[in-house]
Amino acid sequence: MIQRPEAIGLVVTVDSVERADAALHELAWLEQRTSVLAANTQSAIDRLITDAQAKAFVEIDGEKVSLADRQKALLDAVTAWTKANLTDHLPEGSKTLTLAHGELGKQGLPDVLGFAEGETEKTVLAKIQKRAGWPKLLASLVATALGAVTLGCVARIKLELDKVGSKKAWAESPAKRKSLRSLGIELKTDREEYFVRPNQLEVSAPVA
Repeated sequence: MIQRPEAIGLVVTVDSVERADAALHELAWLEQRTSVLAANTQSAIDRLITDAQAKAFVEIDGEKVSLADRQKALLDAVTAWTKANLTDHLPEGSKTLTLAHGELGKQGLPDVLGFAEGETEKTVLAKIQKRAGWPKLLASLVATALGAVTLGCVARIKLELDKVGSKKAWAESPAKRKSLRSLGIELKTDREEYFVRPNQLEVSAPVA
C-alpha cells in the first residue's frame, strides 16, 4: 500500500510552490485510494452476483431450472388459463377470483389515445404528409432561407407525432376529434387487462 502523505492541514492554504506540490502529492494519493476502494467494491459486488446466480435455480423432476424461467412458465400458463376460464369462476358482481395462494382477475385500464384498428404511426404520418405537403413544404422554406446551402447539408427534417399535442387537441373540441379520427387516431376506452397476483410470502430468514 502506498504510504499516505502528510496532509497540509484541515483548512487548505496554498501560498507557496512547496505547498502546491504537497497538495498535488495528497491529491495523487487520494485519487489512488479512491480507485482502490472502487475496485474493491466492484469485486465484492461481482462476488455477490456470482453467488446469487449460482443459487438462482430450482430442481424440478431431477432437472435444474432457473428461477426466472420457472416464474415465466408459471405466469404464462396461469395467465392463459385465466383469460380462457376466469369468467366461469368469478363470484357474481366481481372481477377477482380469490384463491388460497393469490388472486386472478381483470381490471380496467385508463382511456388512452392511440391508433385506430389497422392504423400505425407510419400510416398516420403518411396521411399527414399527404394532406399538409410536409416535409417538402418546410424543406422548401428552409432552403429559401439558407440560400445557396442546401438543407441536406446542414440539417434533417423528421416528422413525428406529438402525443401531448394530440391529447390536448382531442380534449378541446368535437371538430378536432373528428380531424384526428380522419387521420387514424382514436380514443381507446373500456380497456381491461388480466392479472395474476400471487400472495407475498413472509421472509423469515436469509436464503442459505
